[in-house]
Amino acid sequence: MQKDLQMEDIEANALLELIEPAIASHFAAHIHKCDLNRNQVLHQPGQRAERVYFPIKGVVATFSETLAGECVQTAITGCDGAVGIFEILGSGQFSSKATVQIPGVAVFLSNETFRQLFGASRPFRFACRRHMEMALTEARQAVVCNAL
Repeated sequence: MQKDLQMEDIEANALLELIEPAIASHFAAHIHKCDLNRNQVLHQPGQRAERVYFPIKGVVATFSETLAGECVQTAITGCDGAVGIFEILGSGQFSSKATVQIPGVAVFLSNETFRQLFGASRPFRFACRRHMEMALTEARQAVVCNAL
């Protein structure tokens, strides 16, 4: 369900809040708000990356699956991050499943709008890169913990 977007919604996500006001105003018509319902699937493996979700309330869990079909939670995302950045800036295809774990609200951008905004706002671009760096750091730490 899509809802009316307010500037407070954009500012409620740690990545989006860094967008300069003039740029946020320019892109506001292309930023959409939606409910996050418990167990709602935002994307599946093999699916084309068409949206990036920025939770403003609630939590989205990311799951990876083995070839044998076993599923493990590999990340969680709340109002400090986004779901789909890696894929939109990468291959354009999801290799994991994202499911709403704690209901709430998010804003989302289309693939095209995200790329335009990423290019237009230096602070936003920096925040997204930092978010991806932290996700990679967490993944590396998990590998170390599991190995030892």
